[in-house]
Parts: sequence; C-alpha cells; structure tokens
Amino acid sequence: MFEGSIILWIAFALITAFIAAKKNRSFLGWLIIGLVVPIIGFILILVLPRGEVEKTKRAKEATA
Repeated sequence: MFEGSIILWIAFALITAFIAAKKNRSFLGWLIIGLVVPIIGFILILVLPRGEVEKTKRAKEATA
C-alpha cells in the first residue's frame, strides 16, 4: 500500500515536469514543485499558459 503511494507521488511529479517542459517552462523547477505538492503542482501547470520563448530563439527565428 505504501509503495503504491510513493509510485503515484513520483508519477505525478514526473507528469507535471513533462507537461511544464512542453509549455516552455522549467522541467527541473516543476519537478521539484511536483515532488513537494504533487496534486497542486499538476493542477497549476494545467491551467498556466505557455511560457515565453527565450529571446535568443526568437532572434534566430526572425533572421531565418
């Protein structure tokens, strides 16, 4: 029973981090948030908009 809780806890943290990475947000930062508050972090990343693309990436796209 306890092992299942740990697996679910880590799974929520990883899912949160992967969704964050897809939304141009920090994978590591959201992994930590997901480990500390898994359900709240998961809900937050679902409702937050996409993150800003780095300025250097924008500059490369504009010149290409």
